Amino acid sequence: MRTCDRGADYPGSQGEDISVLSWNLLAPLYDKHGLDWEGVRLPELRRWLQRYVACDVMCFQEVDRSSSLAHISQMLTASGFVAVVQERKGFPVVNATFFKASRLRHAWSQHRSRALLVGLVLADGREVCVANVHLEAGGGDRNEKQREDQLTSVLKRVRGSTVVCGDFNSCFGHGSRLETQLVDAGLARAPTKGITLAQADTGYADILDHIWASKNLVACLVLGSKSGELDAIRLTGIPNATHPSDHLPVAATFTFKPSSRSGQFFFRVPVVDVPAAPGKETREEWLQICWFAGAGAGKRAAREQKQLEAAFLEILGAEDAANLRDWRKAASGAAKDIVATAVKGALEALRAVEFVPVAQSKAFDPGGVAERNTTSVEPNAACILPGLRLGGA
Repeated sequence: MRTCDRGADYPGSQGEDISVLSWNLLAPLYDKHGLDWEGVRLPELRRWLQRYVACDVMCFQEVDRSSSLAHISQMLTASGFVAVVQERKGFPVVNATFFKASRLRHAWSQHRSRALLVGLVLADGREVCVANVHLEAGGGDRNEKQREDQLTSVLKRVRGSTVVCGDFNSCFGHGSRLETQLVDAGLARAPTKGITLAQADTGYADILDHIWASKNLVACLVLGSKSGELDAIRLTGIPNATHPSDHLPVAATFTFKPSSRSGQFFFRVPVVDVPAAPGKETREEWLQICWFAGAGAGKRAAREQKQLEAAFLEILGAEDAANLRDWRKAASGAAKDIVATAVKGALEALRAVEFVPVAQSKAFDPGGVAERNTTSVEPNAACILPGLRLGGA
């Protein structure tokens, strides 16, 4: 395992690798250390980010909408990044995920209270789900239970090749339930070492920032610091004149392993949340209306269905109607994802076909003049049509 020092430029990805950085930036709104944001922390943050602009994905926590977001966006946009900002109504501090537009295309997003999930597609069509999390802070059983519930919500929604990273507010100590959840979900931790948090005011230092990935993503490079530097940070705490946050960034570069095994392609079924309102009977009526025209229906049936939908939604309240429309949109997107993943699995299996020589008994000789034995090449039939398993990867 190679390590890149935090004080050096992080190298760009090679070939089909993908690199992900995660960093809690300490929102100016939460900063109680007395360091000037505009004069000290922001210029230093820009210097640090410049070292990491070769990363494919940057996941930030504690991004202050009123101050830091605009500055970070301006810099990273100039370096070819596109931003997806967490929609968290009423909260001035959010997560933000930036990705390099030259390598990745945005496919979908899900906004949770403690996580931002983004689907990103590589040039070859492979999709990576990146979950940028900032779990509940604080000690005690109650806060730990909240973290478990928040992580459960995230893990229900990830699919395929997955990276879950961010500020977990947990060091994953002995018997950690959070660690068990991640392992049970088929994820493995990128082997970063050393503290990632060192608070100057309290003297508290710990490992709270982590990167976990599905097992078809193998970490080949991680971000780290020399032990002497970490000892000094632990002693004095951060932020300071050279460290713009009380957290240190973590990063890893991953290499893809083949995702198909034994002729089967595994993926997670996309989760579509059922709206709490309107009630069950109304939702079931809506489903019947949505299915009214049926697959491959003609123009007339499709037109009648739209009229029926409009009439049904008109008798509902605006919020209930919007919920039903959003539900159908999410279900349609999930269905497209399932079909696309199934096709992708079939194509991967076809590319993996092994051609082996087999003997034919006799060649067809319509004239009956000569008989000859021939050798031909046929595909290994067991690899052509993989079984499609829906469920956990």
